[in-house]
Amino acid sequence: MEEIRFTVPGDPVGYLRMTQGQVRLLRIPRARIYASAVPIVDRIRKYESYKTLIGLSCTPFPSRLIDSEKIYMALDIFFRNKKHPDPDNIFKAFADALFKNDNRVAGSFDFFFDPENSRVEVKINVAV
Repeated sequence: MEEIRFTVPGDPVGYLRMTQGQVRLLRIPRARIYASAVPIVDRIRKYESYKTLIGLSCTPFPSRLIDSEKIYMALDIFFRNKKHPDPDNIFKAFADALFKNDNRVAGSFDFFFDPENSRVEVKINVAV
């Protein structure tokens, strides 16, 4: 069993399910978006940039993970304060960012509070 470890710095962002209409909003210039949609667009962009940060933190990503049969991912989530997203949604965000087909990903998460250094520590075990 192979193990991969990495850390993603900063405040974690939870998974965000997007509808087709929300995806279309991203193509409209910000100046033309009606005022009530601006917070939605900001949340979508924040989530997309966090997914990019996850990918950059895990480079180079081993290509053999894509074809492996079972993947176990364990997250240690360190929040800055008691106001934070749901830890289950953070796990979903990591599975979504790292794996194209995340139905073979199982795992667990635990969360802690560290006011000085918020981060997510990831451990991925691959059954080869």
